[in-house]
Amino acid sequence: MEVNLEECDGLGGFKAQDEAKAASAYDAAQQAYASGEYRKALMRVGEVPNSSVYANEAAQLRTQVQEGLLKSWEKKAQDAIVRRDWAGARQAIDSMRTLGASPSDVRLLER
Repeated sequence: MEVNLEECDGLGGFKAQDEAKAASAYDAAQQAYASGEYRKALMRVGEVPNSSVYANEAAQLRTQVQEGLLKSWEKKAQDAIVRRDWAGARQAIDSMRTLGASPSDVRLLER
């Protein structure tokens, strides 16, 4: 996504340097997501301010990253259950809860 990096006249409150940082964070988040580095992607997408021109795209990417993390933790929980690694399963389930997994998804794994 290209952005006009001229300084704002105060309407958006962003200067060219701030928007360039937002662009860099968004691009890094996209790359991390594409390579399956969900935690890194979540961290980098969180660096995009709500007042940035990238805010809408970052919000969409954040949702995708969270879904990827949930799937990853669900697989870790399932694998841990198969191995009878109850501590590992509990840790993965707790991570899912932290990210806001639906109670029904978590209940299925806890059985």
